[in-house]
Amino acid sequence: MVPRRMSVFGSGFVGRSLAPFARVAGWSCEAYTRHPVLPGEWRFDARSATIPRRPGVAVVTFPPALAPPRFWSDLLDVADHVVLLGTTSSYRPAGATVDAETPVDPSSDRAAYEAAVLDRGGCVLRLSGLYGGGRQPWSWLAAGRVGPEARTANLVHRDDVCAVVAAAARDTARGAWPVSDGQRVTWADIAGWGVAAGVLTERARTPATRPDVFVDGSAIAAALGHRFRDRRSALLADAHSSSAAASSSSSS
Repeated sequence: MVPRRMSVFGSGFVGRSLAPFARVAGWSCEAYTRHPVLPGEWRFDARSATIPRRPGVAVVTFPPALAPPRFWSDLLDVADHVVLLGTTSSYRPAGATVDAETPVDPSSDRAAYEAAVLDRGGCVLRLSGLYGGGRQPWSWLAAGRVGPEARTANLVHRDDVCAVVAAAARDTARGAWPVSDGQRVTWADIAGWGVAAGVLTERARTPATRPDVFVDGSAIAAALGHRFRDRRSALLADAHSSSAAASSSSSS
């Protein structure tokens, strides 16, 4: 059986991991980026280049406004299916929960691009905060980028995102979906886990700096048959992996 073809546009935090993940999952996959580094990555600047060849399922991982209108018109014409990655910050929740029915802010700079993809039967995956692969929320807490607040930490692991994107491509999923692990965990909870693991010092809880909103990612999980990893276990595994890598580096 000939593998289905996937083209990943952009090689940032998700894009650089998605292409090898897709290959392991059985896709023929190439990545297009302004700064190719890994095997299977090709130099491509969406601001000036034309689509390299029929891309199969096209996954766009960079902010859509970085590419000119011609890129989008060409891509939507030639791709078998388009999956566009977005952000849950595009939503305009009326209450305390964001789900697949929550409207987006029409003034968002992503709104028109997402609408064009959806009009052509594509899929928009709006991601919550990303962790894993070197992005460690305990480091954010230690650096003071966020405090141990009693506010929901809406996060999703990078590897879960890769799995969801590959499944959306496999099933030619349509529509717009929030992607979050859907675990009702606060930043204070995550800080407590870090203290228990010995990677953070205990601090008093801080007042919430913004309204508490929960991002419900259960709809996309059910539609694609995906189970998000347990966040506490994933944080511990990532911390141990980073510690082992640091020890190996210092001893070499």
